[in-house]
Amino acid sequence: MAVWVGFISIFGIVDDDSVLITTYINDLFGKRKMKSVLDIRNTILMAGTRRIRPCMMTAATTFIGLIPILWSTGAGAEVAKPMAIPSIGGMALALVSVFIIPCLNAWHKEYKLKKALKSDPTIAETGIIV
Repeated sequence: MAVWVGFISIFGIVDDDSVLITTYINDLFGKRKMKSVLDIRNTILMAGTRRIRPCMMTAATTFIGLIPILWSTGAGAEVAKPMAIPSIGGMALALVSVFIIPCLNAWHKEYKLKKALKSDPTIAETGIIV
């Protein structure tokens, strides 16, 4: 049962980081008009560089907080260790999601822009809010 608690906690952290990055990316796209794929990629890079620190801090504090549980030997350690192991191992998933989510978001925005450009070529001059 403790292992599942560890998995649930790591999924929550990954989800929280993904929402943090995606919300900021969507806010930036709401304020800017995209005229090219380069505009989309620059916006994604800017959002990623501004939001990577909070995501890394979340992962680091979780990792650091679980190390004493992993090394514990006292009463209750047989229950706590199985919770800490998947959580610490799952931090790799959290780190990967910080880089994958912006890439997927950029791919989706580029697809929408290319589709809009095919239907209306004048968008290249005026831009589109993606």
